[in-house]
Amino acid sequence: MPVKVAIIIDDIGYQKTDPALIQLPHALTFAVMPFSPHGKEMAHLAKQHHKEVMLHMPMEAVALNHLLGKGALRSSMGQQQVQHALRSALDDVPHAVGVNNHMGSRFTSLPQHMDWAMQVIAQRGLYFVDSKTTAKSVAALVSQQHQVRHRSRDVFLDNNKSYSALDAQFNELMRVAKHQGSAVGIGHPYPETLHYLQR
Repeated sequence: MPVKVAIIIDDIGYQKTDPALIQLPHALTFAVMPFSPHGKEMAHLAKQHHKEVMLHMPMEAVALNHLLGKGALRSSMGQQQVQHALRSALDDVPHAVGVNNHMGSRFTSLPQHMDWAMQVIAQRGLYFVDSKTTAKSVAALVSQQHQVRHRSRDVFLDNNKSYSALDAQFNELMRVAKHQGSAVGIGHPYPETLHYLQR
């Protein structure tokens, strides 16, 4: 069996680098922020270039929640609020075939809230990728309960944007893929990440 590697670019919808990343000749997946200034346009562009599109769903974190963006899922919400917010976000990102979490270190650790979210994801026949912003995440377990296809992020590519750090993380992604048979890496629309992937 050939080794498989997936690279997801998060936070699409805000940056000038978005179109250049989408136009790269690689089979990248683009996780689009709902209600972002250029999200719809970038989702359509990705579709035109035969790239996979996901919803990058803001979910409450333990800290820094001022960075969440619009339409976030929060622990204070009830079932109807969570499901309405998730459906609204999905409706705002055309061509999405999956969902991953933006932040979410608090929300993804809450079994009841994740269950409500996963009901919507299952109803729409989508997959879920856990960005794994906390070791306490219950996303894999809840996905299984709803028979939703799921994966967890293996490597963040660009927490450090230097070329040597990007190269080390990319090589770590390859190492994990060879060990497991497949691996998922997550990057962001930074100019440094674009330049690395171009090379």
